Amino acid sequence: MTESAKKITQIGTPEQDFEQKEPEFPWLRQKNEPAGWFLRFQIYKNLGVERTLRAAVAMEPETEKATKGDKKNLSKKI
Repeated sequence: MTESAKKITQIGTPEQDFEQKEPEFPWLRQKNEPAGWFLRFQIYKNLGVERTLRAAVAMEPETEKATKGDKKNLSKKI
């Protein structure tokens, strides 16, 4: 019994690797990464070595939220 216990040194097979691996190209958009966050990273990266977070935020495009309206309001705006 003690010999069989010595032979078992690890649980699972050596082929199993449960560690998270670093992405091969971390500057590319990663799987399941939202497009908005990747855009923010691109803006920050493209600012160069003198970049700041303030400058990156200032360059981020402003988004307008859609407002609810009825068909009457839509016809007036056109």
